[in-house]
Amino acid sequence: TAKGDSWGHSRSPAPAQLKAAQQAGKRVAARADSLRRELHRIGIPRDSLVTGSRWQWWGGRLETLPGQTRYIPPPPGTPGPTLTQQDTAYRAHEVVEVRVRNLAKVGPVIDVALGLRITQISGIRFSASNTEAAREEALREASTKARRQAATIAEASGGKLGRILSLSTDPSSSDVGLTEIVLRGEPNSSRTQIVEPQIPVAVSVHGRWELISTP
Repeated sequence: TAKGDSWGHSRSPAPAQLKAAQQAGKRVAARADSLRRELHRIGIPRDSLVTGSRWQWWGGRLETLPGQTRYIPPPPGTPGPTLTQQDTAYRAHEVVEVRVRNLAKVGPVIDVALGLRITQISGIRFSASNTEAAREEALREASTKARRQAATIAEASGGKLGRILSLSTDPSSSDVGLTEIVLRGEPNSSRTQIVEPQIPVAVSVHGRWELISTP
């Protein structure tokens, strides 16, 4: 996820403040468009570039930052109130979520963002889209372990395992882990390299066996 900021300033009444706020919004939108164009150029489909700001992932797209307040007294010998004037700064935010399925593209995506002076890059996560084979293997291992542990308990109590009474798994117990990003620099290269992660798959198996007493 890349986040870009842009600034606008105003020292005047409301019309100028509105213009400054619009200017900040246009600047950050232009930077976001530049990012999308460059990412599309390196092969990232446009439907993989999601604007995060529409979900309000932070306080708002436009942030008002009150500045220094100045007090302006009336001219000497002239009655009248003391006026105040305050500088106002506007900071516009934009979040673009980049969804990459080819891990070889992750490093270039980061390099493109850095090349556009976008340095707030966060929330980089890895997840697996096809875990069926890994889940089935995990279920086999968990079932074997459950039986082995039950047999140990039975033997410790002076008995042995009989027939299976029940064996089940909780569908919601399957957990596909998310891994954090790992970066490394390639020797004699300024390109960002990504270490391919291993994503764990966890399951739970619940079993009940008949306990047979041994003489």
